[in-house]
Amino acid sequence: MRGKAFWQLVEALSRVRNEITCNENLAHPLPVQRLMELGKNASIEIAPSSAEQIPRGSVCQVYVNMVKKDLAHFDEVAASVQLLSERNFWTVAHVPASRFIEREIAKSIMRKLEHSGANALLLLAGNDANDFDSSNEFPHIAMTLLPLLPEGIRNVCVTGYPERGHNTQQILATKCQAVHAARCEVCVVSQFTLDPRHLIHWLDETRTQLADLSVRYRIGIPGPTPLKTLHRVAQICQVPTIQQDEYQLQLLEAILGIDRAAILTYSHQLSSSSLRNLAIELCNHHRTDESIIVKRQSSTFTSGGPSTFVSNSIATEEGAVFLPTDQILALAHYCDRTNVRPDEVALHFYPFGCISSTLQLIADLREGKLPNS
Repeated sequence: MRGKAFWQLVEALSRVRNEITCNENLAHPLPVQRLMELGKNASIEIAPSSAEQIPRGSVCQVYVNMVKKDLAHFDEVAASVQLLSERNFWTVAHVPASRFIEREIAKSIMRKLEHSGANALLLLAGNDANDFDSSNEFPHIAMTLLPLLPEGIRNVCVTGYPERGHNTQQILATKCQAVHAARCEVCVVSQFTLDPRHLIHWLDETRTQLADLSVRYRIGIPGPTPLKTLHRVAQICQVPTIQQDEYQLQLLEAILGIDRAAILTYSHQLSSSSLRNLAIELCNHHRTDESIIVKRQSSTFTSGGPSTFVSNSIATEEGAVFLPTDQILALAHYCDRTNVRPDEVALHFYPFGCISSTLQLIADLREGKLPNS
């Protein structure tokens, strides 16, 4: 005879099944054309020393980061931008506002980046923004650079943080409005998140919030990365890992008979009570190792962003490798369902493992192939 807990699980699953199957849009084939577009329009972040590793035509845009604190490092950034520009890449240079004490130095460096061929600048606070006294000042440090932009730079990128409290939609909207007021095009480049359902929820809410503005998005995801490395980077960047949810995904696939893409893409639209009850019952039937789960945090500062961990070389750690299959699949289905233009939402890769494997993943996407498919 079945126990009470079993029938509670059956009831919870039944409610979720009814909600999902009422939506006729769930049964979608693999969006091959959308995968190809995501591959064609993908960007990658690199350290200045890695420019030689990017073959001509291998990626749409290249972001050159700036993680060292000495201003002389901008010479390396400028040289990297020039090399990439000569190879006909659309290049974006990182400009951390917290590096500058004097306005004239900031203006001079941004002019140098423009003359080196930068098509756009990513204005961000920088990892050493902890030196600022007020946490309320932190999200707005980057915008102090807007009045100093060279005349030839009319494309500006700003950062979005799906997992962090200090970049709420309201703050992100303020930054985007400031860029538009400066008569520049704006692109939101997001930090990576490992939960595809949370990613889609954040993107959907943010697009709704900024619907009155012309905003493009580059959705940050890790390239192929050893799991040990990814867990370390995620913890430092305050990005939750989601191993616990993998069991739920597999159970929903098996019991509900619904493909993984539908669950990843549409589950945020289900009623919160149904999902909450289902999660409770699932947890009652499966024990997970919570020691590897990082809780979402709302702190303002972090000791390092993802740029700090972008790799220059081949991954050497042994063991399992993370592939961003679910993130890419969820984003492809979301873009198809909402008829997003290919130039509005694109992928932005952080090669925490190595550059070559990330470029191979992008090449596979351009052929309509998912990672490991």
